Amino acid sequence: MKTQTVLITGAASGFGREFAKIFSKEGYSLLLVDKDEADLQQTAQMAQLNGNTIRTIVQDLSEMGAGQKVYNQVKNQGDSVDIFINNAGIGQQGKFAETDWDKESYIIHTNVVTFTELTKLVLRDMLANNQGKILQVGSIAGYLPSPNMSVYSATKAFVNHFTRALQDEVKDTDVTITLLAPGASDTNFFEAAEGEDMNIIHDTKLMPADQVAQIGYDALMSGKAVEIPGMKNEMMVKMANIMPASWTASSMGKLHENKHDTVSSRQ
Repeated sequence: MKTQTVLITGAASGFGREFAKIFSKEGYSLLLVDKDEADLQQTAQMAQLNGNTIRTIVQDLSEMGAGQKVYNQVKNQGDSVDIFINNAGIGQQGKFAETDWDKESYIIHTNVVTFTELTKLVLRDMLANNQGKILQVGSIAGYLPSPNMSVYSATKAFVNHFTRALQDEVKDTDVTITLLAPGASDTNFFEAAEGEDMNIIHDTKLMPADQVAQIGYDALMSGKAVEIPGMKNEMMVKMANIMPASWTASSMGKLHENKHDTVSSRQ
């Protein structure tokens, strides 16, 4: 049988790296995408376990047309995507009026524009063949309005709702789409978001990245529609459905404040 190929974005670190390890162990060929060439090569080396084929694509996903560029490289290499892990994403901590627009534009293009473009390109091929699996990495932040992470949570709200809509569109096919919506996890996300001192890091037990990836893998392979790793995260989402949005926003805003700012405000 032909070895199946997995396309993973954001593969240089975090969930993407852990997904690469899992799929490599399971014998899949890998197509790994990230802008960080050095860390991407490190992921490839770590995932090279069973002599399976691993190719890397160095691409900044914040660029216009980045999704098409990645897709073209996949096709030029003669590959077809059997499983797509649409994982790349980034955030920024801070009040919206004070944060940097260039960084927020980068976030929107990565988390929404390229995310959506790649979904369309890969999904079209899967539907043409009537087979394939897609894992869309959203976040519980997409269910919870999050002051001090407002643009990030808004992009993840798009991912969550976009994915749920697509699931209905493909329900009569053999293509499955799974939404993985993790909570705060032990990755380099907070460092990249310039939020290393946020309360959520100090006051919340971060779920290990490899555990989130394994849960996501199991959900994807079973064809599950939505996976929210961790009972506490599930409860937060359920609470958000019954509590006023103002209460949810206030609670999330406090979690995304810097620890020293919270302490200062109480003095």
